[in-house]
Amino acid sequence: MIKHRSKTQSPRILLSGVFGPYGVNDEFGRKSNIMELFHNQVTKGQGLASYRFHHRSFGLYLLAANVDADVTVLDFPTRSRFIKEIKGNYDIIGISFITPNFLKAREMARLCRKYAPAAEIVLGGHGAAIEGVEGLIECDHVVKGDGIRWLREHLGQDPDDQFYHPTLPVSDWQTIYGVPVPGQTNNLLVPGVGCVNACNFCATSHFFGKSYTSFLKTGKEIFDVCVRISEERGSDDFWVMDENFLKDNKRAMELLAEMERNERYFNFYIFSSAEAILQIGIENMLRLGVIFVWIGFESRIRQGNYQKNVGVDADVLVKQLRDVGIAVLASSILCLEEHTQENIQEDIDFMIGLKADMVQFMLYTSLPVTALYEQHKRQGLIKENLPMRIGTAKRCSTGTIRNSPKTQRASG
Repeated sequence: MIKHRSKTQSPRILLSGVFGPYGVNDEFGRKSNIMELFHNQVTKGQGLASYRFHHRSFGLYLLAANVDADVTVLDFPTRSRFIKEIKGNYDIIGISFITPNFLKAREMARLCRKYAPAAEIVLGGHGAAIEGVEGLIECDHVVKGDGIRWLREHLGQDPDDQFYHPTLPVSDWQTIYGVPVPGQTNNLLVPGVGCVNACNFCATSHFFGKSYTSFLKTGKEIFDVCVRISEERGSDDFWVMDENFLKDNKRAMELLAEMERNERYFNFYIFSSAEAILQIGIENMLRLGVIFVWIGFESRIRQGNYQKNVGVDADVLVKQLRDVGIAVLASSILCLEEHTQENIQEDIDFMIGLKADMVQFMLYTSLPVTALYEQHKRQGLIKENLPMRIGTAKRCSTGTIRNSPKTQRASG
């Protein structure tokens, strides 16, 4: 639990993620819903060799650091711990959740009404995109999009006030074969949220209005934040939680210029679309310090692919990146509308044949707020009566969640 104290008299705010236990079958969740990014959607099939990382709920800390209020962040609490905390006379209680954790969010709201009846209940995170969620979970406000701006406005503060990036590890622990990975964990860097590419399945892009909100607007701002965090944590390695970091070519090149001007360099793990990589160039990526890139190649079938991959030779791009030492995670989508029993194996073979360092296969799923969801709703393909327990909302189609907990990643 982390507290941020206001300089002036202001409301007391509690920001909380959903309660545990996690990854177990009980009345609020399922064993398959493990609160880990890599193990849940990338390396689970590797068994004991799967990477195990525990990530914090980053958005809660960004909110707490950017409002003038007495804010308490309660991350990964038990149910009893949450009950104890909400009895602390809070004015606002924010609950952040994703779609599979709907039942937990609903229970937390019920507990708030019981033990903190005077508090405003605010729902946020990607679960807030559930259609009609305000009628399914008792609450006072539902926040979609930029939560920092919303909370500042709600408190009567300047929504355009300067952004402060807190110092946070990207993971609190990491293991492989059950053995802790030695050394300092990487730093977290969140330059902005959203993506203008607006791929029809991407919950993140649509959640932020198919636009990009820049928290750190210039390369110098990013550089200054990296210097500060690096000195505070003793690490020059950053996981950049940004849907498509290289898309803002001007900002990336400004960052490169700052690094070279000051002879101060960092290592970056990033998410990027293929077209953004081609725009900035692999040589500049190397100079920038990119050592890992997560790319959404999605499909080799022309009808099932996206504008971001038009004219991109995935085989050549992956080889060029790996030849210069940049690790690649190639992401693919299965069960596209264009897939048949005859051609789906072609996409699987294609993705494996890229010889990327990691390969991710996701399922084509229409989540609320996305263009794909609206399309399926118009076509009458949304099932109406699925229970929330399996991770779908009322009027949400079945399938595996396309974007994962905490970062809600969809590459580029």
